[in-house]
Amino acid sequence: MPDNPKNDSPATERPAWKTADPFVYSQIKDVRQKMRDAMTEAEIAIWAHIKSKKLGVKFRRQHVIGPYVVDFVALEYNLIIEVDGGIHKKQILQDKERTFNLN
Repeated sequence: MPDNPKNDSPATERPAWKTADPFVYSQIKDVRQKMRDAMTEAEIAIWAHIKSKKLGVKFRRQHVIGPYVVDFVALEYNLIIEVDGGIHKKQILQDKERTFNLN
């Protein structure tokens, strides 16, 4: 059976930020699921407006990128939307590092 050139070509590989590392994902998938199940009121309100391509863009929620779980992401546009709540007042330095790494 011939090899599939699409799988062998580096040009067709997905960027690392679009695909979660399997080991990291296995470690944080439960956290991700809990975040999906317990969205804040602000996240619920935003999700109601951006889900199902309502803006013509596909968004994912609580998506794993590297060691982080971002609130919403439109992979096609390299766009991340983070909704900051009260917890972020206590982790300012961690948020700055996270923002730097995600950029």
